[in-house]
Parts: sequence; structure tokens; C-alpha cells
Amino acid sequence: MVLVRAITAALCSSYQPPEVDSEETLEERAWAELQKRRPSLGAAMYERVSKARRGQGRYRDDLMRLFGGQCAVSGLGLSAALRASHSLAWGRCETDEQRIDENNGLLLSANLDALYDRYLILYTPSGAALLSESLSAQDLNKLGFIGGLRVTPTAAQAEYLEMHRREFVRMEELRKQKRAGVNAVFDVGNPVTEELPLKR
Repeated sequence: MVLVRAITAALCSSYQPPEVDSEETLEERAWAELQKRRPSLGAAMYERVSKARRGQGRYRDDLMRLFGGQCAVSGLGLSAALRASHSLAWGRCETDEQRIDENNGLLLSANLDALYDRYLILYTPSGAALLSESLSAQDLNKLGFIGGLRVTPTAAQAEYLEMHRREFVRMEELRKQKRAGVNAVFDVGNPVTEELPLKR
């Protein structure tokens, strides 16, 4: 892209490269848009919520502290490979407090986070792992260790895990329908917010 701009500038003396928004400009626009939709949201809460959404900031720090800087399942302590994963998905949270509540999260290695985020694995309120029928034996073998939580969840964590379990069950039913060729709403990346009537 730089080469294209240089050649264009050399051939056309009036060429002006387009301005690229800085991170600060994008952040300012996002804040202005959020203020229109949620005027009661204060600057401090906005910053905390926006950092939590990116898996950074205080939310991730809270989970790192809560889980001793290790994956809640495998014990992996490599910070770069750990993700602050929400049990009740960000988009399904009803309040900003739920979005940044450390009880609504698990510190997971990247592969477990991907499975958890797509409802291919769940952790029961007792900490046991349940896997989607969509995961083949070959997939599981290649993924490596997938066990239960190393520490029994607190009552507050168990509430969020139960919400994740309900969505897992709904998504698992949709996956079964898809495999059976039934025409069903199926979007793992952006789950619908209302319960769908399912054929049993």
C-alpha cells in the first residue's frame, strides 16, 4: 500500500493520501455514539466497559487475580495465551455491571476460550466439563487436555455458568437440527436473544 501511494504521489503531484483515523479518534467516535445511546453512562464506566470488551483492562486483571494468572482448566500460566472469557456473553448481558463482573468470567487458554465462546464446551456449576456432540474424537485428540475447572465455582460464578449452560443446550439443539437438515436459525457468533421453540 505504501508503494502504491508513493507511485501515485510521484505521478500525480496533487495526490493527498487519505487520513487514517488514529486509535484516539476512533475511541472518541465510539464514546460519542455510546453517549447518544446511553447518556447516563459516565466516563469512568465507559472506559472500564470498553476495555473489558476488548478483553483488556481491569476485567482481565480481575480474572488474572481471581485465577492466579493461570487457565481455570489447564493451569497454563502463559499470559499471552490466556483470554478473559465471559460466561454470559457480552451481547447477552443486560447491564454494564454484568459485562465487567469478574464472576461472569473464566480465565481460559485461547483454544478453550474459542470453544467456550462458541458454546462447544460448558462448565457446570460444580465445575465439570461437558462437550458438544459436534466435537469429533479427532478434534478432541488434537485439542489436547479439556477437563473440568480446577476450583469449584462460587455461588455467584455458578449463576453465570448456569446461564451459559442454558445457551449451550439451545445451541446444541440448533446444531443437531442443522446436522439433520432441519431449517433452523443458526448463528453461533451472534446468538439470538430470545428462546426459540424447538422440536423434540
